[in-house]
Amino acid sequence: MPPRRRMPGPSSRGGPEPRRIDFDVEMTVDLHGLRPSDALGRLDRHLERCHAAGLLVVHVVHGHGAGVLREAVRERLARHPLVVRYRDGSYGMGGDGVTVVELRRTTAARRDTGRHDPV
Repeated sequence: MPPRRRMPGPSSRGGPEPRRIDFDVEMTVDLHGLRPSDALGRLDRHLERCHAAGLLVVHVVHGHGAGVLREAVRERLARHPLVVRYRDGSYGMGGDGVTVVELRRTTAARRDTGRHDPV
């Protein structure tokens, strides 16, 4: 059996190091049943992790209920520096019980050519 050849890595090509993606970050955060103060802290941490991992779309599940949590979440999203825009989820996603959030691109994602476009 012939010896395996080593594939050239980024250092041998002289190009930039590839960006690491954190696959442990979930696209969805479920805030059901949390008080708004607890939910907003969890939301902020989740958005920061998703942005750092290069995700551009996040689904925030807050449920239907009386709308208190939904309103608190959307007020936070309206002022959040990482958020480009947000909207209700589609009917199959949970409708207005889910908010779909589009995040700003990271510097590394801007250099990529379309591999991280929002869905």
